[in-house]
Amino acid sequence: MESNGEIVRLVGDGNYTKLFAESGKMVKYSSYTLKKVLENYSDFIRISRSDAVKASVIKWVSEDLGVIVLVDNSTMHVPRRRFKHLREEIDERKFL
Repeated sequence: MESNGEIVRLVGDGNYTKLFAESGKMVKYSSYTLKKVLENYSDFIRISRSDAVKASVIKWVSEDLGVIVLVDNSTMHVPRRRFKHLREEIDERKFL
C-alpha cells in the first residue's frame, strides 16, 4: 500500500514502468519492463502492449466501443485483437 493509495495501473515506458495509484498520481518509476513488473503483480490484467490495470478496478467492458471502464469512470482503450484474451482473463478471475 502506497501513501497515495493502492497501485491500480501500470504503464510501460520502454524499459521502464510507471506505477499509478487510485488517485491517478504516479507513485513510482520502476527500472524494470512492464512484463517483469507484472510478475510481481498477479492481480493485474494486461490491457495492451503498454498498459495493465488491477482486475478489481474494471467496472465493465465494451467490445463495441473498444474500451474498458474503471470504477472511477475513466476509460482505457483496448486493442481489438486483445479483447478475446481480456474476456478470458476476466472470466477466469470471475470479476465481472
